[in-house]
Amino acid sequence: MQPLVEKRGHNGTIRVYEDYIELDRGFYNLAAWTAGLHGSHTFHFSDIASINFKRRGFFVGWIKFDVKTHNKEFVNNDYAITFGRHNDEWEQLADYIKETVYEYKRKKLVHVRARNGMLHVDKSHLLEYLELEME
Repeated sequence: MQPLVEKRGHNGTIRVYEDYIELDRGFYNLAAWTAGLHGSHTFHFSDIASINFKRRGFFVGWIKFDVKTHNKEFVNNDYAITFGRHNDEWEQLADYIKETVYEYKRKKLVHVRARNGMLHVDKSHLLEYLELEME
């Protein structure tokens, strides 16, 4: 499957697909290896809780992903892609990723009538939710 977007940063390459994001810390990337980052990490859109963007200041800027479950083997930067130049391009990328992820999540929501109004439940967790309600 071809990525929708691909961009190389200081500590790896970010690829955005239809339903997940991949941060690739290739063997060629010395900056990633010296920071303890290696391998390829995939974050499914449903696991992403928030997306943070910081413009480059004196050092580097970044796009960071807060995910629901953290892998204990990851270092903190495993959830971020860093960059040194072209703030506007990276900000556009961050906005595109946010829009793509949040649109994906909106499509996956199911409205379930609860006693006190409407409850929004992710389809992937709907069966789990219903099982808890039936107990």
